[in-house]
Parts: sequence; structure tokens; C-alpha cells
Amino acid sequence: MKSALFTLTMLILRAALIFGQNAYYDIDLYNSGMEFFEKGQYNEAIALFNKSIQINSGNTIYFYRRGNAYYNMGQFELAIKDFKHCFDALPDEAEYPFLMGMCYEKLNNLELALSNYNKAVEIYSDDVKFYRARAGLYNKLQNYPKVIENYDSAIKLEPENGASYFYRGAAKYKMNDKENACVDWNIALQKSYSKAAEYIDKVCKKP
Repeated sequence: MKSALFTLTMLILRAALIFGQNAYYDIDLYNSGMEFFEKGQYNEAIALFNKSIQINSGNTIYFYRRGNAYYNMGQFELAIKDFKHCFDALPDEAEYPFLMGMCYEKLNNLELALSNYNKAVEIYSDDVKFYRARAGLYNKLQNYPKVIENYDSAIKLEPENGASYFYRGAAKYKMNDKENACVDWNIALQKSYSKAAEYIDKVCKKP
């Protein structure tokens, strides 16, 4: 009985020792992967993120970072899989459908890109980059009223960002609204968006 108890105790201690040695190994691998990621060495980063996932597949940050590495390498399908895994685990996080939308847009699947941008806005309506991304997509679709609508929202969130006024003005100009386009371009220039000066000279100063 004592021998069996001693053996059991030793097994528990051994297991605890092994667990203690490996408890943070996935984090160490992840941190090493991030060093490669920040240097733009994405293949090396992915190899380490893979090992982190093998040890602890419950940590979504590993999938998120691997998805970003895939995105930066132009492997958008693989990036979508990782971002979808994160979104399935954390459906209240708007960043994941936004990132999937970016991937789909890169793949020229504009319908799925728009669907994911819409989902991001539904989850969290106060992130300006969601509206800018969606405005850019609507511009590709030549839906200029929707471009203007999204830049309206972006301007409400960041009224000092000159780029939003500039691109809203461009959409108005494409709708033959020169007067209001010039108003937006002048505001953009006042807010230090220098690109607007060229359009003011070429369009607004002509009779």
C-alpha cells in the first residue's frame, strides 16, 4: 500500500514538474514568433505560431497573429480561416469580420467583403476605419451615395481628419456636385490634407 502510494505521489510530482516546465512554453514560442513578425520574417513567425497553437489551441491570439502574417504574405484564404476561427470563438469582436472583409476585398470578392464590413459596423459602430474601408469598397462599386454616407459617419467620429473630407468631396464630384465637392476639398486643405490643393486648382478655380 505504501509502495503504491509512493509511486502515485512520484507520478503526481513528475506531472507537476513537467507541467511547470511547459506551462508558458506556448507563450515563449509566441513571443519569439512576434520578434520575427515585427521584422517582416513571416514564414519564421508562422512556424512558431503553429507550435504555440499545437500546445494551446485555445488561445485565439495565436490564430490572430498567424492570420496577420498570412495576410502580409498575400495568403488571404489562409488568413480568412484564422480570422474566422477567432470570430467563431469571440463573436462580439468586430475586428475579426473587418479583417475578413479586407481579405475578401483583396481577393476581389466584393460581396463577401461588404458583408463582413457590415457585420463589423453592426457589432461596433464607433471605429472610424470600418467606415473608411466600407466607403472605399462602395467607391469600387461606384455607389457614390453610400461612399458619402460612410464618410459622413467617419467625419462624425474624427472631424479633424482631412482625408475623409477629401474623399467625400471626390464622391460628390463624381455625382456632378462640383460646388459641394469644392467645399469638402477646401475643408480638407484647411485640415492639412495637402492632396486637396491640386483638385482645388484644377477643378474649383475654373469658371
